[in-house]
Parts: sequence; structure tokens; C-alpha cells
Amino acid sequence: PPDSTMNAGHVMGTLSLPARSRATAYVSVGRWSQDEPLIPFTVNTALPVFSLDRATADMTAHVVAMHYTLTSRPVDSVMFIARYRTYDFENNSAPFLVTDTVSYDTSVSTYTPGRNHVFDMDRKTFDAEGFYTPVPHTALRAGYTRENIGQTFRHTDSAAENKIRFSADLTGTRWFTLRGMYEHSK
Repeated sequence: PPDSTMNAGHVMGTLSLPARSRATAYVSVGRWSQDEPLIPFTVNTALPVFSLDRATADMTAHVVAMHYTLTSRPVDSVMFIARYRTYDFENNSAPFLVTDTVSYDTSVSTYTPGRNHVFDMDRKTFDAEGFYTPVPHTALRAGYTRENIGQTFRHTDSAAENKIRFSADLTGTRWFTLRGMYEHSK
């Protein structure tokens, strides 16, 4: 297998706030690279050897990941949690020009797109949830999630999802937990 390199820096912090609240943040910035020699399309000596666009992979990507959380428990029976996550994979590699390919290691065929596609992805998710505990061992919850996904060279370049949920939890004993949940997503 080829050798790949990932260098990343991470920072995390926590801040205590009034009303039994806390904010946390995590940020990671990294660079992925791989520049190993490329292997041929096939080792089948009955088929021609194609020259590649370049001799090594010469692949690089920048990655940024962030996660922010806010939790609050202003009174014993009420709790709120909000989260925001983002992941951005930015591929900075040049595409390969490809005219011919080998199918199933048995035959040569024309590669119709003419080049490979460089994949990028950006995902952002916001999630918020509230908990109410009216009596011991019982919790009522309501939550909302919004997720946006952007990606290149896929069947669907972007997608968005909104989700709401409601649940009731009963945890009266160590050996029995009951949860009823309704979730709607679009």
C-alpha cells in the first residue's frame, strides 16, 4: 500500500458560563498528501501498458473539522444541548487525464469521461435538544437537526435534511428502560 501523510493541528477549549452552562469548542486543521509512484492499470502482460498523465499520485487535500457545543441546566428538571459540527474536505489535487482503461483485468476500453473526478465534501450539522424531567426517572425530550451536505462529482451534489424528534424516557429500574420516540425528517 502507498504511504500517505497527514499533518494536523487540534485546539480544544471549554468555558464555564452562568446558569450551570458550559461551552466547548474543538477545531482541527490538517493537510493530507500522497505522492507515491502509481501502479499500472493491470499486470496482465497480454494487454498494452498505458502511460499515465504523471508518474506519481501528487495528491493533496486540506481538511478542517470543527465541533461546538453549548450545554445548560438552569434548573434541575430542565437541560438544553446545542451542537454545531462542520467537516470540510477540500481536495487540491489535479485530475488525471485518462483516455484508456482496463476493465476487469481482461480488456482495454475507452474511458469516456477522459479524466478522473476530484472529490470534495463539505458537511454542516446543527443539532439542538431540550430535556424536561417532571418526576424522577422520567424525561421528556424534543429536538431539531439540520444537516447540509455539499459534494462534488456525485449523483447528488448537495442535500439538506431537517429533522424533528420527540421522545419520552422511563428509567425506573437498573434492568428496564422504556423509550417512545417520534421522529420526522425531510
